[in-house]
Amino acid sequence: MEIGKIPVKNGNRTPREVEFHDTRGSAGGIEALPLSTLRRQAPAGEFSGAQRPQFAILLFLTEGSLTQLIDFHPFALAPDSVLLIHPGQLLQWGNLDAVEGHCVLFRPDALSSEVFATLPTPYENNHWKLSPALAGAFTTQLKLLESYRASANPARAGLLHHQLSAILLHLSLNSEYPAPSEPSSYRHYRAFQALLETNFARHRGVGWYAAELGISIRTLRNACQLSAAKSPKDIIDLRVHLEAKRYLTHSEISIVELSQILNFRDSSNFSSFFKHLEQLSPREFRGRQKLAALKAPSNE
Repeated sequence: MEIGKIPVKNGNRTPREVEFHDTRGSAGGIEALPLSTLRRQAPAGEFSGAQRPQFAILLFLTEGSLTQLIDFHPFALAPDSVLLIHPGQLLQWGNLDAVEGHCVLFRPDALSSEVFATLPTPYENNHWKLSPALAGAFTTQLKLLESYRASANPARAGLLHHQLSAILLHLSLNSEYPAPSEPSSYRHYRAFQALLETNFARHRGVGWYAAELGISIRTLRNACQLSAAKSPKDIIDLRVHLEAKRYLTHSEISIVELSQILNFRDSSNFSSFFKHLEQLSPREFRGRQKLAALKAPSNE
């Protein structure tokens, strides 16, 4: 079974994996549109239930308020708020009928590695409240990006790429997100996060990651402490814990099967690990999530 692909045993509860598909308005893996257009073009029920988009989403609100649930964390958006949703994150939409604003959908490969490196990781701050001056500039930039949708010019893909890069760099430079105090340590931290994302279910030892990165355990520990105020062991455990919560909430897989997928010695060992972090057993957590899903309002 492929790690990160939640198995389908109950079609009503399994999150849809949403792929990026080029449309007449997109080019080069980028689609920019007002939220009003997104609502109008989306099929019925598109924003109900959990999704795992395989592309990034940049949301900017200009009117109304919205709560987006990203990997079990609620993010309250108000006018002049920006939210960046990373590929593969578990997304549950709030009520889009109550808001206006702008939305950019983009594949990670639509950005250069230099621009991508300026974005926070999924486990850092990805929610900003912009100042009025910055919000005005942001609105102008997004409207310019959206204006390229109707263009038939062959240069459109390049324009979309450069304009989106400018928007993200502008956000990085002018937001209150702090620059790393030690750039070399932050590079180690970013490399560790990228390696962890594809290996968390197979390797939970800090030494393995340090060896793969070609650095000492002490260097990795310092990088994580400076960049995230956490130890590498805590970061590994939290990533495994997140994946366990995704499975428990959105699949009917057994606790025994889940412990095997996440490479625990047995289900008892996994249950102890999970309860230590969640203060609930896996079975108790699953029960609470089912109850919450029954009580949740629908966006249809």
